[in-house]
Amino acid sequence: MLPCPICNGEINESEYLRHVFLDDDYAYWVACFVTHTRHQHVRYYDRSWKVPAYAEKNPEYADGHEAFKAKVNNRAKRNLIRALVKSRTVKDQDKINLIKAVIKMQHNDKETLILRRKMLDKLRHKTNSRYEKSYNPKEYELVYVGNDVNLLAEVDKKYAVEFELFENRIRQARIDEPVGVKR
Repeated sequence: MLPCPICNGEINESEYLRHVFLDDDYAYWVACFVTHTRHQHVRYYDRSWKVPAYAEKNPEYADGHEAFKAKVNNRAKRNLIRALVKSRTVKDQDKINLIKAVIKMQHNDKETLILRRKMLDKLRHKTNSRYEKSYNPKEYELVYVGNDVNLLAEVDKKYAVEFELFENRIRQARIDEPVGVKR
């Protein structure tokens, strides 16, 4: 287990998350980090769901607990991505694998996906000369997580709008998908 890249403190492990991400240590670590951040670094998260009077004053909590939790989790994912890129103690390939694992988390918003892509491009460019991997930033990848299909537009800055276009295409593909098709 890696220490928290923000506070260098210990991140508590979770039996539940270990069960969920049984075969993927990188996704497991990202999930533990998000939980750690939500409870240790975002003080208003716990206050909002424990104290109803505080929740009433918090405009982000107006949409309900689950929507608020998704917002806080996305902030934690973005903080993790930024902290990993700046880290001098984590190997570049581990940084890439951890940032890739963010896609396996639930409720990724557009900001998180664009930052993920941008930082992966930055790290791949940095390591490209060493590993000589061919990489096309306009490629698209489908990631299957359970029954959910997350479409991540592999974009650079000027192609960010394509994310929405391809997100709509995958929604249409789900509607048009024949019954009985296994993923």
